Amino acid sequence: MGSLQAKDGTRYALWSVTMIGRSRGSTILIDDDAISRNHARVFWLRGQWMVRDLGSRNGTTLDGQEVPSGLDQALRPGAVLGVGGVRLELVDNSAPVARAVCGGRVIVGTERLLPLGETLSLVFEGKWVVRDGDDEREWTGGAIECEGAVWTLDLPEYAPPTCPVTPRVSTLRLRFLVPTCEEGIELRLGGPGISLQLGRSYVEVLYRLAEARVADREEPSELQGWRDVDEIARAVGATRDRVNLAIHRVRADLDAAGVRGAKDIVERLQRSGQLRLGVDPDRITWIRGGGVTRQVHTLSFTTFQGTRVANDDRFARERPRSWG
Repeated sequence: MGSLQAKDGTRYALWSVTMIGRSRGSTILIDDDAISRNHARVFWLRGQWMVRDLGSRNGTTLDGQEVPSGLDQALRPGAVLGVGGVRLELVDNSAPVARAVCGGRVIVGTERLLPLGETLSLVFEGKWVVRDGDDEREWTGGAIECEGAVWTLDLPEYAPPTCPVTPRVSTLRLRFLVPTCEEGIELRLGGPGISLQLGRSYVEVLYRLAEARVADREEPSELQGWRDVDEIARAVGATRDRVNLAIHRVRADLDAAGVRGAKDIVERLQRSGQLRLGVDPDRITWIRGGGVTRQVHTLSFTTFQGTRVANDDRFARERPRSWG
């Protein structure tokens, strides 16, 4: 089980919740005027030891840095807590064990088993269960009576490890930073558990595909944004091969960042070879020309002398696009 050790060698066992202070109810009772009655709490949470300062007058430090009152801080192996004039080192960071207390008597179990009598015990099986002979019930808290004694229980709480967030392409948000001259466009990509600023070699290709997807936002989703590779190549001033290379690179970068379905950032029709951005129009934003944030889908398009023209009311000009 976990333990803290003072500079003089005194060792203190850590229970699932350990109170440090001057009050008689403290788990670790330290007679020091610089320590508050209820100074700090050390507790086990999701597989690691944590500390919280309880609003003490002189504060609590962790490796020399002040612990903000009321905020939980993780303790690494070897971490040193400062409470008043006492320093306590985490010399054992193993999980706490179960225990039961009745007056001056203490029964100590293991991490997942606490025997209270010949037939009565508590067992952790994803949750704490009380077993009494052949009877079994979930422990929902509170004391337990056994053989004429009432035992107060201290049972570690366990939780499955938090799984890392693995975002999908469909959950991403794309924010383009577009200078007025439309040169040096940047893309910042965000979503659950991810924040990236992507390379410029392929950003303009994504930007043109984003414009196309948004221009068709009134169409059914399955019809939005499809454009020929040659059309995108002309818009960015590159060859078909360069466009295809850019698509390969952005997929590779997203895959390396752990984004699921990275290849779907750009979708391709097998028969025609047409491309489109695999992100919904409402998840695309931009900052452009003076830092004003607008939705890309606020662009409107009209047809003028056979050419599709993008109208942007922030700029007193029209930007022709040859969408064909």
